[in-house]
Amino acid sequence: MTSAIEGYRLSTQQRHIWGLLAAGRPESYAAWCAVRVQEPCDPRQLRAALERLAARHEILRTVFRRPAGVEVPLQVISDDRTEVGFETHDLRELPADEQRKRYAELREAWPARPVDLEHGPALSAALVLMTGKPGDTAQLLLRLPAVCADEASLRVLVGELAQDGEPDDEPDDGPLQYADFAQWQNDLLTAEEFGLEREYWLGQDPAGLVGPELPFSGHSAEKALFRPAVLRRQLQAELRTGLRELAWQLGVEPSTVVLAVWRLLLERIATAADFAVGVRFDNRGAEELRSAVGAFVKYLPSSTRSGSDESLAGFARRLQDELDRMGEVQEYFGWEQIESRLPQTRSGALFTAAFDWSAVEPVPRARTFQLDEADAVTERFEVRVAARDDGGSLRLDLWYDTGVLSPVDARLLSGQLLAVLRAAVADPGTSLRALAVVDAAPEDGRPADRVPATGGRGTDAVHVQVAEQARRHPQREAVRVLDRTLSYAELDEGANRLAHHLRSLGADADRPIGLCLDRSVDFVVGLLGIMKAGGAYLPLDPALPAARRSELLGRRPDRGHLGGARRAGCAGPGRGPAGRRPCADRCAQCRGARRPGLRRPARVCDLHVGFYRGAEGGGGVPWQFGGVCGGGWCAVGVAGWFAVCGGVDACGGFGSYGGVPGVVFGGDVACGAVGCGG
Repeated sequence: MTSAIEGYRLSTQQRHIWGLLAAGRPESYAAWCAVRVQEPCDPRQLRAALERLAARHEILRTVFRRPAGVEVPLQVISDDRTEVGFETHDLRELPADEQRKRYAELREAWPARPVDLEHGPALSAALVLMTGKPGDTAQLLLRLPAVCADEASLRVLVGELAQDGEPDDEPDDGPLQYADFAQWQNDLLTAEEFGLEREYWLGQDPAGLVGPELPFSGHSAEKALFRPAVLRRQLQAELRTGLRELAWQLGVEPSTVVLAVWRLLLERIATAADFAVGVRFDNRGAEELRSAVGAFVKYLPSSTRSGSDESLAGFARRLQDELDRMGEVQEYFGWEQIESRLPQTRSGALFTAAFDWSAVEPVPRARTFQLDEADAVTERFEVRVAARDDGGSLRLDLWYDTGVLSPVDARLLSGQLLAVLRAAVADPGTSLRALAVVDAAPEDGRPADRVPATGGRGTDAVHVQVAEQARRHPQREAVRVLDRTLSYAELDEGANRLAHHLRSLGADADRPIGLCLDRSVDFVVGLLGIMKAGGAYLPLDPALPAARRSELLGRRPDRGHLGGARRAGCAGPGRGPAGRRPCADRCAQCRGARRPGLRRPARVCDLHVGFYRGAEGGGGVPWQFGGVCGGGWCAVGVAGWFAVCGGVDACGGFGSYGGVPGVVFGGDVACGAVGCGG
């Protein structure tokens, strides 16, 4: 007969984390840190100090046991006050390079060390002894499961470890124990007197609490397990100072500016703009909680989205208002309140995108122990931006689930985040639409290098010029197809979304991508999206028989293409709906028809989807529209399917740019890219 288990109920934070642990790979959820030991350290004395910490904080000697037939365990506090996992790695006999290598390996593997939650110990420590200059002779690694500690708890422990053995300035009644906090937290979520505060969360539309659907790749078998990785980026002093000055000017926190930029970037790549970002709140507002150890943090849903014609200042202030209100009622949020109302995401994450900001304060009187690094994973995510501000430096880390996002995509996303942040700091008054189209090189977050044209005047690649026009003139009309128009911002935003999707499918310079569309707005978006993704497009005529298209695809390395659902057909002389074009037989109705805006009759090329040979460009110079043609010429109005706004009269003709067949953009780009002397 089994004895009854006596323990305490889990807090709402612990119950949520326990559900994540049950989904697989529990070692992914933990809090860990690396501490530099500044003075010679006796392993036995250090272990004794850690045991005193375990005696002081009950959560460090807590195990989790389930009564028969119960899914959620109780937290059971062990009476053994010396229960600490401690190990020593003496590397002093190894060469210096080997010491550094071995320590790097230990540090990298440390966060994912398995722990026995049922039997303990919860606290694991490793002392690494090395030779070298004073202050670098030893490193201490600490780790706790996420059900027992968060990042702030590590800082509490290191601070107490630094003061261990020193005389107390004031009497200490001991810290708040986590089991007591758990009971208080549960009361806030159930007591009738706090119903008004809980209503903030209960009254929200569940549709707005779902994380963004992001266009990242990953094998479905891998997505079942959460494997977080991190890419670290240190902000340069100029950008760090500019960020703080911008926040001061706007009357918001620097963290809010970064969150606004992160949200804007997510809206740019997500399939829909209505979603929530999980924002971390430390949940330590009460004074007695600031010196406690346990799982306190919560990621709360921030659903404020940007406005189409809004400035960064307006968006950041609205976002700050939301965050302030969320901070007031953070204690009254419980995952049980919303999880049952939300659809399951593909990765199993409640918040596919997350954000947190840590303002790091120096450990007081830390002569012996200096905290080098502290991290915690207490929530599942697909991507997460974690900012670390220690007053003198600022780092933006991009965490990502390796089953969803590749390291290459992570570098790209991190670079784009820094690029948009840099653009926002450089011009705070710019519109959000302009910020949304900033692109970047993946390595340093600076604007992308300009790509030389493959021909003509050696200007930038057309997709780079379109992005620049979207930044300068976001509302200016860029392309018109009959009665459908797109502004530069809309054109570039659509191309960006497609480019991210294509990258997620493996698009690169060595894999042509078939483009099977009639002349339409979608064709232009598709063309730019392929270019932005770094691929090469293969134009396919929708009018060709299916067998011929299959034959063309079969001869290429790629086996897929972008296509539209519409069937080609005769639209008459320039009057058909967007996407329709002259018929494949080049009937008399289409052949030689005069179309609106044309100065000459238009004749259809023998291969009249994608392959044009020459309108007369500026000065009567023939321009080659990428590829070959069986004869004749086609001005932009063959584009009755593809009319062009702006720059027609200014240029007097159209040409090709960078091998883009028959694509001409209005205004500045028409003159700059086509080369008609503008």
